[in-house]
Amino acid sequence: MAGAAATQPTQQAAPQPGSAFGYPGQTIEIFQEEDTFGLGYTPATGAQVPVNGILPMRKTDVVAYWRAQYVNSLSVTGTPTVSPYAPYSLLGPTKLTSQNQVTFVDVQNGVDLYSVNYVHPMYPRRNITTPYLLPNSVQSTIPGQTAPTTSAFDGTLEIVFPGALWFENYLDLSLGGQVQAPGHGAIVSPQYMSGTKTIQLQSTLNPGVGSDFSNGLWYGGTTPAVTGTGSLNLYRQGWLQTAAPFLPLVYGVQRNVVSQVFPIGAQTSAQITLPQIGQVGWIGLRFYDPTSAANSLTPPVNYLNLKIAGGIYRFQDTPSTNQGRLLDQHGTGFPQGTMGWDLWIDSHGRRNNAGGLDTINTAAPTIEIKMASALSSEAQVIVTYDALSWIGG
Repeated sequence: MAGAAATQPTQQAAPQPGSAFGYPGQTIEIFQEEDTFGLGYTPATGAQVPVNGILPMRKTDVVAYWRAQYVNSLSVTGTPTVSPYAPYSLLGPTKLTSQNQVTFVDVQNGVDLYSVNYVHPMYPRRNITTPYLLPNSVQSTIPGQTAPTTSAFDGTLEIVFPGALWFENYLDLSLGGQVQAPGHGAIVSPQYMSGTKTIQLQSTLNPGVGSDFSNGLWYGGTTPAVTGTGSLNLYRQGWLQTAAPFLPLVYGVQRNVVSQVFPIGAQTSAQITLPQIGQVGWIGLRFYDPTSAANSLTPPVNYLNLKIAGGIYRFQDTPSTNQGRLLDQHGTGFPQGTMGWDLWIDSHGRRNNAGGLDTINTAAPTIEIKMASALSSEAQVIVTYDALSWIGG
């Protein structure tokens, strides 16, 4: 009809970021070598050595985590004792940071990062109870993987530097703790790499022969000496950079694995206030008394509690109830002297951040430790957190 308005076509809304994540042929997983690959290093017998020449992580695609292989061909004379934390005790102070001071990993000993790798792998394990190589104190090897002996280590220390984590039920929380969206499956904290984003690994090797049982592959012996070399291989696991609807959604949090050292000295009790780090999902406690391996590997703990707001106890544990819960959740033992709480496994066995401890909106949550007898004046507890730190967005 003359003068009638023309019918306008309906405009389709653009797909939202993350709305088609996992779509066949569009969400493409990758596992690739990083730019640092085959980088040689030479451990020293009695001193820490930085691994020099590590390049920034490649600035392409979307990364969930970086897998490192420290491939070693080492010999030692003097018949020292193998560290109970070997091979992970070869890995000393380690940091993975971004150029704007965002911290992904900051640990002092590889055994603490190993524990995080085990409780929080990228995807929850199902019917898998043996990682690549357990610490010597709970030693179990896989075919072709040689554990350290009193004379050599021809084997690979394999460890993950995490960026992201899969939650079967994720609640998107604001900085104030309010739920922004119902629970849903989600990759949280994916790393969108670009030309402006520089992520750098700093890796230091502990002495081949440490001053005690925890800070090297070996300790003790008769004038020991380490010879041999190793090489570092880095891999990246993630997704090819395609259109935003086919890639993981970005939330306002960043995964953060950090260790803190708390001196407890010659005391029979200790209280540790958790830092305001964010939504905490793992609290690992490793006891360290440099004067006594026995006190470190089997600390005389009567009880350990996790107290939250208002004097409410989330956990009131003995070492056996604590280890029993970890066995129920993860199916294997942890490094000796290590206890802790995995707050992101719910009663159905799902990874669920609803049970995490929000240290920003909770007033001074506290770890309480009671000892049957005092350790030495040099005794410490190394506390390792795996948390979602709020970064905005």
